[in-house]
Amino acid sequence: MVRIYRRQRPTTTGKCRTVFEVSDYTGGARWLRSFTDHAAARREAERIARQLASGDATVATMRNREAASFDRALELLRPTGTALEVATAAYATAF
Repeated sequence: MVRIYRRQRPTTTGKCRTVFEVSDYTGGARWLRSFTDHAAARREAERIARQLASGDATVATMRNREAASFDRALELLRPTGTALEVATAAYATAF
């Protein structure tokens, strides 16, 4: 579940405007993304929910070097048809 908060924010003219904040935990900490349009906030919340449900959130939190290493490992394994977790388990056993 990804929450959308409706909030009133002051403008520079002293008036208030409605914003919709989407709570995003995919980076390991809560990050609020603001939208002026509820439909756009809902689309973003659905995208984040799909990312969390598919396990892509772990990949999203990787640093560039980790992501490059992960991609290279998958590239090397692709011709064998072996899953990364199976290959790393075999390596760990052999080590």
